[in-house]
Amino acid sequence: MIAELVQYVATGLLVGGVYALMSIGLGLVFGVMRVVNFAHGDFMMLGMYLTYFYAVSGHVDPLLGAVLTLPPFFLLGVLVHALNMNIAPATTNASLRTIIWSTPPQVT
Repeated sequence: MIAELVQYVATGLLVGGVYALMSIGLGLVFGVMRVVNFAHGDFMMLGMYLTYFYAVSGHVDPLLGAVLTLPPFFLLGVLVHALNMNIAPATTNASLRTIIWSTPPQVT
């Protein structure tokens, strides 16, 4: 009974920590750039699936799997950034780029 309660509390704290990290990342991006980054959650989900894949099929400890997941997703983030900032703006028209990359009007 007590062991289950301790397990539930630990699981709740860990899941809450993941939610907190997610919300801090979204809040930081929105607060600084005024852009809602919907890809933030997608990358996190893909990273969790890769860590789960390491744990289930490779019998790797989940914490080690999380560390092993960081380098490929860092490189994926650099690739997505390069594609969005260098290649995509050159192929879209100027008005679309203005809408996407301009700052929103300030409401006073």
